[in-house]
Amino acid sequence: MHVYSHLITTIERENLDLQDPYISKWNRELLLSVGQIARFIYNQLIVVNKQFDSTIASYSFQPSVPNSEIDKDLLVPVKRVPTDTNLSLIPSRQAYIANSKHIHSFLSLSLVPYELSKNGLFQTLKDRNLIIEVNNLLIELTILTTILLSNQFVEFLHWLSSQNNDDKQYMKRLLSIVRFRETNNSSIIALKKLINYDNFNISTILPLPSHVLPASVATYLSRDELQKQLQLTPLTLKDFLHYYLLKKQLYLFTKENTSTGLLHIISKHSGQLNKTEWNKLKTTLSTIPCIPTNQGMKIPNESYIPSSILSSDLPIITLNVPQNLTDDDDDDRQSIIENMENSVSAEFLKRLGCRTLNVQSFVHAPSLLTNSIISNSHAMKTLIQHLMEERDNMSEGDLHGLKQNERLR
Repeated sequence: MHVYSHLITTIERENLDLQDPYISKWNRELLLSVGQIARFIYNQLIVVNKQFDSTIASYSFQPSVPNSEIDKDLLVPVKRVPTDTNLSLIPSRQAYIANSKHIHSFLSLSLVPYELSKNGLFQTLKDRNLIIEVNNLLIELTILTTILLSNQFVEFLHWLSSQNNDDKQYMKRLLSIVRFRETNNSSIIALKKLINYDNFNISTILPLPSHVLPASVATYLSRDELQKQLQLTPLTLKDFLHYYLLKKQLYLFTKENTSTGLLHIISKHSGQLNKTEWNKLKTTLSTIPCIPTNQGMKIPNESYIPSSILSSDLPIITLNVPQNLTDDDDDDRQSIIENMENSVSAEFLKRLGCRTLNVQSFVHAPSLLTNSIISNSHAMKTLIQHLMEERDNMSEGDLHGLKQNERLR
């Protein structure tokens, strides 16, 4: 509506000065008066001209702003699953926002990207209930029907570790229902009553107790997350043996690929075992063909630790056994053993009952002990050393035959 300048004699049409203290009051009063006059004229026109109602109805303000229908046409960008590379547009009422980057990495819901969710628009939509905010109950219901990939499971554990630890039951419940797998083609892993995490790096070809978090996942979590937040403890060798020495698991020791991994872990951490545990281990394995040799799987007493003094027709152990390491090389020995894949120490194999010398070969083939060997002091020293090492593994027949050997009298 245009107001003629002669009605407002002290106001410039293009610039109303309301800051100058001398004319501010006067100008305000004039504006108020003009507004009242304009309203009066408008009301009079409406009364006289009834057709104005229909003419200006489409321009009048309605109490429907914001309109309840507005969200049906308000499309927001989302990722329907964490692995999506492209965004989709869906109505905001069907979309979700979450306040953690970790959630965006594992939760299969139509989530607005984390960076966008911090925009004021989405905060307003949340305040007006025009978008769904992810909460703990929604996460639990979604996890129940989802199979995570390994990297998503790691993000899930990062998120769980960052939550308030006061609700222990919620944390335990989530850990008991979550399922994951290494790849889309891998078998599904379900964790039940998670207690430990694998710090032995157990081979993936071995079955893992359902209460143990695999090393492939645990390696991506800090010790603080594992022990303080998730309340998990490292797997001990005692618990390791309790599981793998069960009757239903003993078949794993009879196959070369699985036995190699098991013996490597037991050998590497055997210092954790007390005398009673050692005796149980030795008794159990002594009757099982658990030692890989060049003639197949053999029981310990039929297996021979590699040595230059042994005949090639004997069942020689094919495990990675570090050789020629003296007591003076403790640091180097440890380094070599750690760098060897699935190494097993000779001391461990001896304690299991594996042989270092075939006594019968000297009894039935005395030509092996020729005068040239006897005259060689180094060879004789090596022979005596092997005999001393073997003495605990010798049978009475072996000892008797050795005593009767003329070459050693």
